[in-house]
Amino acid sequence: MSRYPIGKGMFIWKIRDVFGGDLQAIAERAVTLGLSWVSVKVADGESADYTNHNPDSKVEDLVAALRAENIQVWGWQYVYGDAPLPEAHTAIARIQRFNLRGWLIDAEGQYEHLHKAEAARQYMAELRTALPELPVGLCSYRFPSLHQNLPWSAFLESCDFHAPQVYWVESHDPGTQLRRSVQELTKLKDLPVVPVGAAYREHGWQPQMWELDEFNQTAKELDLPGVTWWRWGSAEKYGFAEVIAGHDWALPGHPPPAAETFRVTALA
Repeated sequence: MSRYPIGKGMFIWKIRDVFGGDLQAIAERAVTLGLSWVSVKVADGESADYTNHNPDSKVEDLVAALRAENIQVWGWQYVYGDAPLPEAHTAIARIQRFNLRGWLIDAEGQYEHLHKAEAARQYMAELRTALPELPVGLCSYRFPSLHQNLPWSAFLESCDFHAPQVYWVESHDPGTQLRRSVQELTKLKDLPVVPVGAAYREHGWQPQMWELDEFNQTAKELDLPGVTWWRWGSAEKYGFAEVIAGHDWALPGHPPPAAETFRVTALA
């Protein structure tokens, strides 16, 4: 079993943002997009009550609908570090409840405060004690050099892969930024990289359609195991999903089709 996601993925923040929460439509669209995995937000900090956006019954039904199409379901949690053990206990409970394939830890600004390394170690130790075989990735900033106060090592010593948020906001050079991100992260720890690309709008900026292609092509040139996108609702709303649908990634366990061949027979 792989310790990291393979192929093309998509992030879901709020289920209702994707086709109004129509689970069958989501599952069918996942197939046409060629997704092999989807990551759903199921916890925020120590609170398991994320029901304002993603009710447990809705998550359970979404998991079932996606799995019926042979699509893996991962989960993600935004962490703050003020209560690392309760946050870890929440993560464990959510992973077990939904029988998730793996876990992504979204650690950002709150973890850049001083003295958060011990909090990161406590969170990871508790998570690993309960779920030692669970694939876990750190989903944080693209460039560690710009966020040196974040306790990278404390998280990464127990992670299986990097999942950097490579959002090239206010720029138009996704390939260059992805290469730099991979270089900086693997220098911290040599782990597989499954980057998160930008498929959304922010403060008047949005990626050009060709930039999504460049990001995807760069990931393939770097021989990365896969890519994923933030975020599904926006990708559909602004037309990015159609570009993503054209990105060809073989599904796990399904090798790409063999090229057509011809046999030539010599006749006497």
